[in-house]
Amino acid sequence: MREKLVKSVLFSLEWRLYAFVITALFLWATTDELVFAAMSAFGLQIVLFIGHTTWYYFRQEGAYGFTLDALATRLARSIIRTFSRHNPE
Repeated sequence: MREKLVKSVLFSLEWRLYAFVITALFLWATTDELVFAAMSAFGLQIVLFIGHTTWYYFRQEGAYGFTLDALATRLARSIIRTFSRHNPE
């Protein structure tokens, strides 16, 4: 379990570094404020790092119920059940 957790953190950290650079450059270009752009990008990447690490860990563990695929499947089944029970008069 520790190995999977470390793998998920390292995988997410690598992508957060790329995303930080891209986001900071974009915000810097649109706001002309380097410090504001860097701090905003850093805050965003912290939130995304936590979310992505959690998602990747659950995906590796096989906890299908915690993925967006499972949520979309449950939502689709609920919509289908709702429409299939409805009998127009």
